[in-house]
Amino acid sequence: MKTNWTLLLTSVLLLGGFFLVRSTEEFLQGLGYAFILGACAVQLRYILKSISTYRKRQVTES
Repeated sequence: MKTNWTLLLTSVLLLGGFFLVRSTEEFLQGLGYAFILGACAVQLRYILKSISTYRKRQVTES
Protein backbone atom coordinates (compact mmCIF):
# COMPACT_ATOMS: atom_id res chain seq x y z
CA MET A 1 0.00 0.00 0.00
CA LYS A 2 1.35 3.42 -0.98
CA THR A 3 1.46 6.07 1.74
CA ASN A 4 -0.02 9.44 0.87
CA TRP A 5 2.52 11.70 2.58
CA THR A 6 0.64 14.86 1.62
CA LEU A 7 -2.46 13.72 3.47
CA LEU A 8 -0.40 12.62 6.47
CA LEU A 9 1.51 15.93 6.63
CA THR A 10 -1.68 17.96 6.30
CA SER A 11 -3.36 15.96 9.06
CA VAL A 12 -0.42 16.42 11.43
CA LEU A 13 -0.22 20.17 10.73
CA LEU A 14 -3.95 20.68 11.22
CA LEU A 15 -4.07 18.62 14.40
CA GLY A 16 -1.03 20.37 15.85
CA GLY A 17 -2.42 23.75 14.82
CA PHE A 18 -5.76 22.98 16.43
CA PHE A 19 -4.18 22.26 19.81
CA LEU A 20 -1.77 25.18 19.64
CA VAL A 21 -4.49 27.70 18.74
CA ARG A 22 -6.40 26.69 21.87
CA SER A 23 -3.40 27.61 24.03
CA THR A 24 -3.51 30.66 26.28
CA GLU A 25 -0.06 31.90 25.20
CA GLU A 26 0.01 34.24 22.22
CA PHE A 27 3.21 32.73 20.79
CA LEU A 28 1.71 29.24 20.72
CA GLN A 29 -1.50 30.57 19.18
CA GLY A 30 0.54 32.23 16.43
CA LEU A 31 2.45 29.02 15.89
CA GLY A 32 -0.85 27.16 15.61
CA TYR A 33 -2.08 29.59 12.96
CA ALA A 34 1.21 29.13 11.10
CA PHE A 35 0.69 25.35 11.16
CA ILE A 36 -2.83 25.75 9.79
CA LEU A 37 -1.63 28.06 7.01
CA GLY A 38 1.14 25.58 6.27
CA ALA A 39 -1.43 22.80 5.89
CA CYS A 40 -3.40 25.00 3.48
CA ALA A 41 -0.24 25.67 1.47
CA VAL A 42 0.56 21.96 1.27
CA GLN A 43 -2.94 21.19 0.01
CA LEU A 44 -2.87 24.05 -2.51
CA ARG A 45 0.46 22.78 -3.86
CA TYR A 46 -0.98 19.26 -4.17
CA ILE A 47 -4.07 20.56 -6.00
CA LEU A 48 -2.02 22.66 -8.43
CA LYS A 49 0.30 19.72 -9.09
CA SER A 50 -2.71 17.50 -9.85
CA ILE A 51 -4.15 20.09 -12.25
CA SER A 52 -0.79 20.39 -14.01
CA THR A 53 -0.55 16.61 -14.41
CA TYR A 54 -4.11 16.48 -15.74
CA ARG A 55 -3.40 19.19 -18.32
CA LYS A 56 -0.20 17.47 -19.48
CA ARG A 57 -2.14 14.23 -19.90
CA GLN A 58 -4.83 16.02 -21.93
CA VAL A 59 -2.22 17.56 -24.26
CA THR A 60 -0.43 14.21 -24.69
CA GLU A 61 -3.66 12.37 -25.55
CA SER A 62 -4.79 14.85 -28.19
